[in-house]
Amino acid sequence: MLNCGLEVLRLASLGCGREENWFESLIFPGTVSSLALLHYPLRPCATPQAAMDGDTPLCCQDHADSVLVTLLDTFQYPGLQIWREDGQWMEVPVRPNSLVMNIGQTLSAISGGRFKATRHRVRDILVDRFSAAFFLEPKYDGDITVRMFGTEGEDNRLQSEEEVIKHYGPWLIDKMRNKPEYRDFVALEFSTV
Repeated sequence: MLNCGLEVLRLASLGCGREENWFESLIFPGTVSSLALLHYPLRPCATPQAAMDGDTPLCCQDHADSVLVTLLDTFQYPGLQIWREDGQWMEVPVRPNSLVMNIGQTLSAISGGRFKATRHRVRDILVDRFSAAFFLEPKYDGDITVRMFGTEGEDNRLQSEEEVIKHYGPWLIDKMRNKPEYRDFVALEFSTV
């Protein structure tokens, strides 16, 4: 999955008129990329109101990943939906032997919005649902203020509530602290190399 993600970034770099290895110094050495094996179990009781969006039961709320690129194997389970520009949710078609690719917030910011972060959610399909997600991420101290085009602009930076954060790891931790499911997250002090 790492090689597949790197190939996507290589092609994105070339397509944007950059050197094919433009992203490598942001990712290596020491990428914090991860593989998540996801299980959305069948709920034993009625769907709680907090897991509803109108009439749609959800097992994963609306969000965009913080990463560069996410590669997802849905194991042919339906339920993944993406937000369209016309304000509607669209079901992602299930295709055998294929991966779904989502653009993350980091790639969106680095590209100045030319690549749009994929806003998505997972609809509860009322059966056990499994998927595997590979999150291609920069290294912990990767400089996320770099831009593919022009100079750093206020409109395309990754921001915390207080200020622009230069490195991916602290920015990611800041994002996690602000998510409801991580409210009790205890911040650890990490030194950047």
